[in-house]
Amino acid sequence: MRFRGASVFVAAAFTVALAAAQQVQPTPPLAPPYVPEGSPSDLGLAGYAKILCSAVFVTGRDPAEGAKNSAYWMIQPASDADKVTYIVDRQHQTVSATLGTTTRTARFYGDQGCVLPAHGTSNIAFTPVPVKTTLPDAMTQTWPMGDKPDDTPVPPEVDRAKLDAAVDAAFADPAALTAAFVVVYKGHIIAERYGERATKDTQLESWSMGKSIISTLFSLLVRDGTYT
Repeated sequence: MRFRGASVFVAAAFTVALAAAQQVQPTPPLAPPYVPEGSPSDLGLAGYAKILCSAVFVTGRDPAEGAKNSAYWMIQPASDADKVTYIVDRQHQTVSATLGTTTRTARFYGDQGCVLPAHGTSNIAFTPVPVKTTLPDAMTQTWPMGDKPDDTPVPPEVDRAKLDAAVDAAFADPAALTAAFVVVYKGHIIAERYGERATKDTQLESWSMGKSIISTLFSLLVRDGTYT
């Protein structure tokens, strides 16, 4: 009887819900989804210009190296990457990339990095401002808040030989383009090495890692009440 009673209850509830649903006005159709402006080729070229601009003016890399190892993958099909030509204007701090009859230009704006204007415009939508830190000098604090050398010895449970082998392996293949390799253990840097022309101060591309970093920092601002 318990199961039959439950069945009757469910059937009654379904009937009531169905009657209520029939009285609800239909939901108006949603607005069409956002469609990026420009063709896939145009958008890829925009990314190419922006990435190459960052490589040159933010990181200080050679333009040819930045185009070959970073900007190229924005162009699809990949075979078209070799057809892109670019101009680096160091006086105006811009990079213009051209594919066929299309040209996109990114410009370096100081602490805001390299920015592209919106499609079909020549100006960016904000006023660049310098970013000033309120933190103490980096050499007065150890990592992760600063760059002061950390003299903490490597813990005895860490196999130094294996650690060195791991660092060597990271740089063993030049085609891997390893720029930096840092090992952190229990809050301390226990190994680090940098590739050619890279140092601890080199601003490297974060790619999708930046999403986690930015979302964490923004969440802290929400917690502090800066944003609600």
